[in-house]
Amino acid sequence: MKNSEKIGVAILIMILVSTVFPFSSIEKQTEHRAAEAALAKTEITITDYRGRNVTLPYPVERIVLLQHHAAWAIRLLGVEDKVVGVSKHLSEAGMYPKLSSKPVCGTWQHPNYEEIVQLRPQVVITFHPNPGPGVVEEAARKLEPFSIKIVALRFTQMRTSQFEILAKYLEKKKRLRNF
Repeated sequence: MKNSEKIGVAILIMILVSTVFPFSSIEKQTEHRAAEAALAKTEITITDYRGRNVTLPYPVERIVLLQHHAAWAIRLLGVEDKVVGVSKHLSEAGMYPKLSSKPVCGTWQHPNYEEIVQLRPQVVITFHPNPGPGVVEEAARKLEPFSIKIVALRFTQMRTSQFEILAKYLEKKKRLRNF
């Protein structure tokens, strides 16, 4: 057999072996670890201001912001681009140009469920109502069939715990340390 024939046979054997055994065991282990890590980061459970445990997709990428007081926290965390809809109060105030130009989805008291569903958020951040906590439960019940989660936060006063919850599920805990 000539050298060129030997090289051709060797290449053919390598091709056949690589199709039968496409990955070495080290590569399989690496892929398995990466898959486990990806699965481990697909959800996060937080406790909102109402004391409800809410399991959210992680990190959250699409938000409707019905809690207009939370706008400053959204801005500080640098996640205005994740907001797909806002409260009427936030839109009217015009204090946050990047947010006030987003579609209006009602208010925390009177959410526009059709608009919210159309925007396909993963999470709706709403207010912790001081009378009328049934508003949060009603919104959760109406949006659950669409896999939209409700999180009640209270930002009317500087509440570090609420800010930490928001940073946690938006994958911005490192940024939070700067404040």
